[in-house]
Amino acid sequence: MIKKLFQFLKEQEPITDIVGQRIFPVQLPRNCQLPALVIHQLTSDHEHHLTGKVGSAIGRVRVSIFARNHGIAVDATEAHRSVLQGFMGMMGEAEIDFVTLESINHISQQPIDGSDEWIFAIHSDYSIKYHE
Repeated sequence: MIKKLFQFLKEQEPITDIVGQRIFPVQLPRNCQLPALVIHQLTSDHEHHLTGKVGSAIGRVRVSIFARNHGIAVDATEAHRSVLQGFMGMMGEAEIDFVTLESINHISQQPIDGSDEWIFAIHSDYSIKYHE
């Protein structure tokens, strides 16, 4: 599912208008130009009944925005939120029953090496129910 989400986000203009194609799995590459988006799967809970699997699962995914300007970080967060929150339908070949925004966490990373450049990170956690 995470690969389908990754590709889906790379095709969404509200997101790519802000971060371009700087959408990465798990972590930012070293010396990456900002703003950028990172996707990380946190959990995957598979549904079962007495005779086996049901065929659906709920994954928890973190979508993080990193930017040098807080306003840009907020705009990029609103862009992926507008695309994902409440989504139902197909993501490539994956059938999605629902996407729910669970939480948003704002973090400011202080400058290092004596610079004035802060990094603003906004982490959004989504629950995604999908068919396996």
